[in-house]
Amino acid sequence: MTERADDYGQYWDLYVRSIFPQIRAHDPAGERLAWPGDEWGTPEIWERIYQMVFAPELEPPPARAIEIGPGAGKYTGMVLDHCPTAEILAVDVSPAYLAVLEERMAPAMAAGRLATAQLLPEWDHLARLVAERGWRGSVDLVFSIDAMVHVDLQYLVAYWMAAADALRPGGKMIMSVADATSPHGFEKLMADVPTYFATQGKITSKFEWLCPPMVAHVLNRLGFDVRFLPKLAGRDCWFVATRRPPQAG
Repeated sequence: MTERADDYGQYWDLYVRSIFPQIRAHDPAGERLAWPGDEWGTPEIWERIYQMVFAPELEPPPARAIEIGPGAGKYTGMVLDHCPTAEILAVDVSPAYLAVLEERMAPAMAAGRLATAQLLPEWDHLARLVAERGWRGSVDLVFSIDAMVHVDLQYLVAYWMAAADALRPGGKMIMSVADATSPHGFEKLMADVPTYFATQGKITSKFEWLCPPMVAHVLNRLGFDVRFLPKLAGRDCWFVATRRPPQAG
């Protein structure tokens, strides 16, 4: 493909195929940057996040889970490893990232514990994928970490609507989004002004900023009870949203 991305999926394809190899060139032995996304953090950080965020919420372990924006699958693998009965549907806008995920998680794919699908630029596509699997109202967990920081609320709400349709009552959505009201979030917001101002109208990896009151208000209207995780609050807003039973009528 060319160096120009015409849609969001193509941008992340470009990242996997062109940008990440340039970053990885600075790690010639491949000791740390084995997969795209390894440049954002360390295994110790990711395991600590799992233990702080996921482990307390996944008892009993989920049977059906949906991951939005799995990238190369660092959290996909942790959920599969820690939840031996879990079956995951992982969806992403980037075919290149899905190919990496499928390579990395080939044993889980072969065992039928992991299925993948490309998300099309259609507002109800995720909901239709869930319906096609016969999963409506029966999913235990929807999760997305470090992906929705790039998604504008107008588009993000389509995923939240799909999650509300997929989750059983009491099912949970675990997610991180960019928080402009946190100290580190505000610092990044300001630091990114010169970087992104000239890119207006272009596809980029810029953050799409939210704040806890906005998250709570929208998700409450969609049928969730929201609990924030202040111990993880840095640049991002971390939350667990529990699906309420549908109201009669």
